[in-house]
Order: sequence, then structure tokens, then C-alpha cells
Amino acid sequence: AASYAELILLATEGRWAEAESVATSAATAPDVPAWLRMQANAVIASALVSRGAGAAADQRLRAAADSIGGAEGRWYEQARLLLALAAAEEPRPLSPRVARDTMGGAVLLRGLWAAARGDTDGVRTRLDTIARLPAADRRRLGAGLTAMQALVRLRTGRAAEAAALVRPPAAAGENDGTNLDRISSIGLRLIAADAYAAAGNTDSAAAFGTRALASTRMPPGMLGVRGAACRLAAGRVNAWRRLAGQSPLGTGCDA
Repeated sequence: AASYAELILLATEGRWAEAESVATSAATAPDVPAWLRMQANAVIASALVSRGAGAAADQRLRAAADSIGGAEGRWYEQARLLLALAAAEEPRPLSPRVARDTMGGAVLLRGLWAAARGDTDGVRTRLDTIARLPAADRRRLGAGLTAMQALVRLRTGRAAEAAALVRPPAAAGENDGTNLDRISSIGLRLIAADAYAAAGNTDSAAAFGTRALASTRMPPGMLGVRGAACRLAAGRVNAWRRLAGQSPLGTGCDA
């Protein structure tokens, strides 16, 4: 079976044909551990995005989420959300299995999906549900609640509010690589960057967009899907960087 190091090295170097081949073998091996299967599916999604097949990448992750459910299924949905944020699009519907999930992480996902649509009532309903969870369960969701509230403000024309709300967790990053229910640092920082851009602050948009796509200070669990985020978001991040008087990001999205 492929090693994690081999898989991520190929993805980080943008060698997508080789990465997809190795990842496909890993994703279908009968004895592969769940954590490696997740990374393999993420790398396959990034490889698909690299050749312009964003819809196929989303479908791959959605099918994976629906086939397994639980925390792993919710992680695939977080990866789907990241692809949508990177593409500046609304995410396609949640997989049926995760849509029926009653765990706090699934409630958070439904809230994030509502936020991405600008559905304030949907966000309020999910926040009320999460508020009734035990404190320990709420803590497991990390910065996801802030991301939900910032995203719905961004999508309903309150960009300055969104930027002020999401700035602290986006600056700190979401660095717990073991908790599958947490939103990624990439996603947090893309929300911040888009909020600052919409508020007219291109310097801050460039700064957060650059940090979102950089390979540094990122939990290892999200390295597999970083290639897709880079391909989908680099265009607008580079536009902000030009407006801020900075040179564009390199091919691998590092400054």
C-alpha cells in the first residue's frame, strides 16, 4: 500500500498523474486504514480539480461520505465545503447519509451549508440546536460555529461584520488534525479573505488568501485537498496580491 509520505509528497509537488495513480491504489486496498483512505480520496479529488473536473471531484467526495458515514463521512463533507469555498460557489447538497446524521458535527455541516446559501433562518436553527449540546460536544466543533456565523454575514451583504468575526480564528488557524469535525484552516482563511475583499480591504484579503493557500502551519489532514484549493482560489488571491502591490503566488501556491 502507498505510504502517506509518498502520497502527500506527490500532491505537494503537483505531480497529479502519479499522485492519482498512487491514491487510487490506496483508496481501494482492502486493508488500508481509514486515515490513509481519507487522504487518498482527497488527493484523487485534487487531481480531478487539477484537470478541470471540479464536479467529478465533488462527486467523488460526496460518494465517499455517503458510503461510510460517521466522523469519516463528515470529514469528506468538510473537504467538499472547502472546494466550494475555494471556488467561491455554494456547495452542492450534502450526501444523504450525512444529512440524516444527528451528531453535533453533522448539525454544524448543515449550518455551514445554510450559511453558504445565505439562509439566516437555517443558520439560527442549527445554532439553537448546537447550543443545547453538552459543553464538551460544542468545544469539539472548534471554530466552525464562528465560521458559520461569519459566512452567513458575508453571503447576506455584511462583509465588514463577517471579517471582524472570523479574523481571530482565521489568524490562529484550526490546528487540531485529529478532530474530523473541525473546519479547515484553509476554509477559515478563505472566508476571511473573501470578507475583507467584499469590504474593500484588499491588503487584508491578500494576506488571508495567501495564508489560506500556503503549505505551512497546516494540519497534515488537509494537505491532500490543498491542491484543489490552490487551483480553485489562486486566481482571485493573485488578483488581490496584485492590487496590494505583491507578486503572484508560485505554481504550488507558496509565496
